[in-house]
Amino acid sequence: MIKVGSLAQLVEQRPEEPCVPSSSLGGATNFLINSALAVFYFYKIKFRKALEKFKNISIMVDMNRFKKGAVKGSTIAIILLSIGFAGAGSFGIWAYIEYNNVKTDVEGKIDLQVAEGKRKQQEDDEKKYNEERRKTVKEFRAPEDLGKVTFSYPTFWNQYVESNGSDRKGFFSYFYPDTVPPVPKDGKDTQRFGLRVAIYEKSVDEVLKEFNEAIKKGELSSEAVTVNGYPATKIAGLFPGPEKNNRIRGTAYYFKLNSKTLMIRTDADTYNNVLNENVLSTLKMD
Repeated sequence: MIKVGSLAQLVEQRPEEPCVPSSSLGGATNFLINSALAVFYFYKIKFRKALEKFKNISIMVDMNRFKKGAVKGSTIAIILLSIGFAGAGSFGIWAYIEYNNVKTDVEGKIDLQVAEGKRKQQEDDEKKYNEERRKTVKEFRAPEDLGKVTFSYPTFWNQYVESNGSDRKGFFSYFYPDTVPPVPKDGKDTQRFGLRVAIYEKSVDEVLKEFNEAIKKGELSSEAVTVNGYPATKIAGLFPGPEKNNRIRGTAYYFKLNSKTLMIRTDADTYNNVLNENVLSTLKMD
């Protein structure tokens, strides 16, 4: 169609009549322009549709990305919240346990303090009671044929005389609060007594010889003292005994009584107050 329009235009252009603008030329030119415009608008529409489609796809992609980002963000937020809640829960449990531990510890300390207070009060009451009882005393008298020996001891203590010295083998007596424990008969001297009193049929030097080895080992100490005006030898520490792991630790005083020896001994520090304040402070020998 473009070639036909051009030919008609050439026929009209004769030598004697120069070509002037005509409807034919203009028609041919308009056709070309219209055709080009048609093609242009066709592809423009196609381009717009393609562009809109591309935009829609881009928007969808962006939306998907946004949604994916939102999902990822929400997932992270949920995880962080879960961790936070778990941490808060763990902290709450730990705090509760610590509170109970502290509460139990405080209550235990209070109970211990109360128990300790009760124990101390009981000990103080018992001590006070014993002090009052100790002031009420009775008198000990040794057989006169062995030597006149007297002293005072608490009334709530009792005495057991194992041998009165009539056999000339010595005088042996044992004292203890309330009831005197059984005296060993097998020669195994492992029983503790509150007080022992003995009168030996031999001199002080002879009696003290049995302690020489223990004194050398440092198990016993020996000291010259004066008790209520009477010279004496004080022996203190771990006394020899038949059982190595069951020996008695105590304090004993040895006095010269004519040709004999008087021994007054306690088998525990618990009874030192009775020994010192009751017995030794009231001791008399003739």
